[in-house]
Amino acid sequence: MESRWIKIFQIAAAFLGFTAVLLGAVGAHILSESPSLKSFETATRFQLMHAIFLIVVSSRSRATSSLISIGCVFFCGSIYLKTMTGMEFWSNFTPIGGLLLMAAWMSVGFLTTRVHPCEWARPSPNEVSSEYHRL
Repeated sequence: MESRWIKIFQIAAAFLGFTAVLLGAVGAHILSESPSLKSFETATRFQLMHAIFLIVVSSRSRATSSLISIGCVFFCGSIYLKTMTGMEFWSNFTPIGGLLLMAAWMSVGFLTTRVHPCEWARPSPNEVSSEYHRL
């Protein structure tokens, strides 16, 4: 991957980590008695966890790094906005972010095994030849 993209994603990871710590501290003080504190804590925990994930993956895959970055913005950002504004509208974006984060984790599996998703259904050459010889 180009070093320019690696730097961009590492800066994004640093920003995500910084804002997760900042928002976690601010949220703990401002929302200490609020019932939405638990949702806010979940968002900060996910954001910090995925900031670390982004640092690890940033040099391997631009697609995975993009999924993590966009997923964090949608998932965590929507929870922060819903908590701070009280508008349920923002909840519509949370599942989209969650799906993007899950896709990022799945793509790491594909990177590790180097198996393209379309190859799952295709039999290996050994399986084909053994079936042929059984007939």
